[in-house]
Amino acid sequence: MQNPVAWPVCALLAALVGGAVLASAWLCDDALVTLRHVENLVAGDGFRWNVLDRAQTAAHPLWILLLAAVHALRGGELYFTTIGVGVALTTVAVFTLTRRAGSVAAAVGVVGVAALGSRAFVEFGTGGLENPLVYALLALYLRDWIALAGSRRLRRLVLTGALLGLARQDVGLLILPSTLAAMAGLGMRAILRAIWPGAAIVGAWCAFALVYFGTIVPTPAFGKVVAADVERTELIAQGLRYFGYSLLHDPVTIAVIAAAIVAGCFRPAVAKSTLALGVLLQVLYVVAVGGDFMAGRFFTAAFVVAVFTLARALPGRAAWLAAALLAIAAVLPGLPPWARGTPTQADYRIDHGIGNERAYYAAMLGLWSPTRIVPRHGLHGALFAGRSRPAVVLMTTAGAGLVAGPNVHVVEPYLCDPLLARLPLEDPHDWRIGHFKRRIPEGYLETLATGSNRIRDAALAEYWDALEVVLRAPLFAAERWRVLWRFWTGGYDPLLARYIASGYMPPPRIELSLAELAATAGASIGTLWYDADCVVVREGGVRLRRGDVAAARPVGTVRLLIDGGGAGTLTFRRGGEVLGEVELAVTAGFPGGARWFPFAVPAAAREFDAIDLTLRCAEPGIEPKLYTLPVLALLGVELSE
Repeated sequence: MQNPVAWPVCALLAALVGGAVLASAWLCDDALVTLRHVENLVAGDGFRWNVLDRAQTAAHPLWILLLAAVHALRGGELYFTTIGVGVALTTVAVFTLTRRAGSVAAAVGVVGVAALGSRAFVEFGTGGLENPLVYALLALYLRDWIALAGSRRLRRLVLTGALLGLARQDVGLLILPSTLAAMAGLGMRAILRAIWPGAAIVGAWCAFALVYFGTIVPTPAFGKVVAADVERTELIAQGLRYFGYSLLHDPVTIAVIAAAIVAGCFRPAVAKSTLALGVLLQVLYVVAVGGDFMAGRFFTAAFVVAVFTLARALPGRAAWLAAALLAIAAVLPGLPPWARGTPTQADYRIDHGIGNERAYYAAMLGLWSPTRIVPRHGLHGALFAGRSRPAVVLMTTAGAGLVAGPNVHVVEPYLCDPLLARLPLEDPHDWRIGHFKRRIPEGYLETLATGSNRIRDAALAEYWDALEVVLRAPLFAAERWRVLWRFWTGGYDPLLARYIASGYMPPPRIELSLAELAATAGASIGTLWYDADCVVVREGGVRLRRGDVAAARPVGTVRLLIDGGGAGTLTFRRGGEVLGEVELAVTAGFPGGARWFPFAVPAAAREFDAIDLTLRCAEPGIEPKLYTLPVLALLGVELSE
């Protein structure tokens, strides 16, 4: 075993990289999803994203727990704290990696230059996601891989590996070959004694997740893997684009990963390390799942192990040559992020759904941005004060839920909703990687708003009744455990399959009589849709049937009490025949409130027997820019001659 590199050299390099990470510090929208978890946990509302539901809406519980602990110590501040934790963990990781490099030349020329030249490594050293925690844990894992031996090494590797699994589950492939290799030469008893502490940690979390959430599969995993029905070949093609995007825009990251794989295969000095095999498996996994929409993020863990592998493998002269080549590669796409200042959204480009997320969010959430906004939990909570139930708000960016606060139930149609994530894609041919949109079933929003089941499809309504028990019933209620057992044994799967086969696509039309809608007589101007007995118009539209057809009373004006907004068409029919049409265009405000809108009935359509209200959907592939999406809810109707 080589002697460690002198700590002053390591400290200097770590400080330089930590400074670069600090210079490019920012938070992304997905980080705000995590911080909403943290705020609810610290406030005593449980391990939840929406306070009503025990749903595991994040795949990095250890990161949430770490931030919650720091949050409690810091007295409530999270923006600067999260950035500070990221910088500190990244600095620790670099110090540990350089300390165990093969030489000073390798520490400076490989670890230092590669870390400073990797856009992904530096940018996701903050960002608010779990990456810096993964950096630090991987550095500890690699240190023990080199410094220890026998059962002690295996114990430490499995223990750190368990923590890595709770920081990000898919890192397991990266460390699997080396962990298995550490078992070589040990008897079964020694192996079992060594692995039980790590196994106990993983087992404890899985037991907690089964009891608390009802499943060990996080909600985003349902949305991205379990229920997503994208063809594997399409995902692999997208994964190759993800690799190519990084190669073009972040060549240092890909060059280091590729060099480590080659070194592991062909250099005798490292052929037995198995670390390079883990890097290869991780890269293949990233390609197989289609990569991510955040450029480079999924390669950062493999990059850490690859840097370490090269720093142990390259002798002095080769290390300096590598440093020169990496320095050239680092500036080929332009200056590294830490040397360029705060980007603007004008710098943001999307290529096949992949983009530099820091360029999009840094102007608003970057540490050094002159237009920085510090997001605060419940900043807009006063808009929803004094409510007995949370307001229901539909959002395109789940992170915006942080400023809404605990008295807002956020519905996000991509990854975070425990029911929607179990449904197939709205359009399997129109998706962005990491954003698999689901269609919101008819009556689901009204169900969340009222607390009573208003879902219009009978099979899905029964499925929701069961899922609601899992999400909201007391943890140890006998009914909850009976329902859980049926979920675990597939007893409710036919209900979901029945709805998907017949009630999901194409979107069905809601049909009701004017008398049924008149049951919302308690609504008036200013009433919010989630405080009233209303009908939310979805993609299939609504048909309102008249009950006074026999009298043939002509109608000159239709007034609709609408909360929210949207654009569409009112079609007047008689006996199924179209008599006339009127355009509908209602501008939504926030937080909203019902308003009366009059519509003149065409002269030829005044003896209609039904009105169809159909909304126009956004163009395919266009992602809404607003955090909050309007709904169009009907709270009442009036007819006049």
